[in-house]
Amino acid sequence: MKCEMKKMMILRRRAVVLLLCVAVAAAAFAEEDKNAAESGKVTYFQFSLFPGLGVNGWRTWEYTNWASVNLLGDVSMNERAFTLSGIWSAVKGDAQGVQIAGLVNYAGQGRGLMLSGLVNALKGEYDGLTVSGLANVAGGRVRGVQVSGGMNLSGKLRGAQLTGIAAIAKGGVKGVQLAGVMDYAGGDMDGVQLAGLTGIAVGDVEGAQISGAVNFSLEMSGVQMAAFANVVRGDVEGVQISAVANCAREVEGVQIGLVNVAEESDVPIGLINVIEDGEMSIGAEYDMIGNTMLTFRSGGEYTYGIIGAGYNHYFRHVPVAVEAGLGVHAPVYDWFRVDNEFRYTSPLLIVTGDGTDAVLASRYMNVSYSLLPFFRVCRHFRVYAGMTLNYMLSDSRLELPELVRGGTVWQNVTDGGVFGKTRGTLFFGFSAGIQVLF
Repeated sequence: MKCEMKKMMILRRRAVVLLLCVAVAAAAFAEEDKNAAESGKVTYFQFSLFPGLGVNGWRTWEYTNWASVNLLGDVSMNERAFTLSGIWSAVKGDAQGVQIAGLVNYAGQGRGLMLSGLVNALKGEYDGLTVSGLANVAGGRVRGVQVSGGMNLSGKLRGAQLTGIAAIAKGGVKGVQLAGVMDYAGGDMDGVQLAGLTGIAVGDVEGAQISGAVNFSLEMSGVQMAAFANVVRGDVEGVQISAVANCAREVEGVQIGLVNVAEESDVPIGLINVIEDGEMSIGAEYDMIGNTMLTFRSGGEYTYGIIGAGYNHYFRHVPVAVEAGLGVHAPVYDWFRVDNEFRYTSPLLIVTGDGTDAVLASRYMNVSYSLLPFFRVCRHFRVYAGMTLNYMLSDSRLELPELVRGGTVWQNVTDGGVFGKTRGTLFFGFSAGIQVLF
């Protein structure tokens, strides 16, 4: 008997505690319920088989629900905590908490988590995480993360967009855009754009743009990296890196690419540099391995690129030679400077009447460092001559010029090298030439 009375006392105490918890929760949400009641009706738990057949009856769009479970889908005024629908869920006003649908979620605005198999659509703003199989679309600002298999679209973005195809923010972006094909920011970009194909920012970029093909922005402060081209309509403070081309107005930093174009760029690193306030020249030169080359040099105040082609009178089976390289200016006076050049030279393997074997026996690759004093004779004319340090890899059957043999510092022959039986030769040489500036 005493045990039963004790159990009853415990149950009563638990009931009192439960009632107190309910009262506290009701008080905490009283103001929110009052606001919801002013615009519609409140249901703490709503269940429906399909629209019109459920707890809220036919006029479901008038209700604010705390929790909803819908076999197919339903329409409500607001959702406060949890919504689960087999196919779709539509919230005309504010969706808070978790909203899950098999295919489509829609809300006027909200915060929390939206998860759907196909599309999450928002008329206004959203704070939180939206995840969909195909697309996330928000007409207003998104503060949080959008993840989809196809496309993410928002107004302004404060957070991250991760998608398989396209990440689009109609306004500015502060955060990260990651897409398999394209990133687009309709305003300024403060953060990182990563795209498999194209990164576009209609405004200024502070951070990084990295894409598999092309990057575009109005101004750039940071890093641009693209497989094909980086294009900035305005100024760049930082680094542009591209396998093909970089284009900007004024560059305070470095451009690295096959072709660099700018009005002002002191440190372009590429074979062809079209710099408006830089320097371009055509020249003719002769070196110790017998190459008479026609060269084109172009660059900025400190660095420049070199390309050239010419004739070699020593190696008659491979008489046509080509070269490419990079140089660094060391200005001393207006009329005198010392240039440091790093060049690669090799022949064009053209089969002659002597046959393929003779051509293959004449193969070589020469890598050189040149220290070249330049003298300005007049405004558009320079002469230069200097010492070179060369390392030549060649077929062991190739007979080296006498001048090369005389300047040899070290030589080694190995089997199984670049040319089969390969000879490596380290030697000192010379180079001299003239330049016409334009």
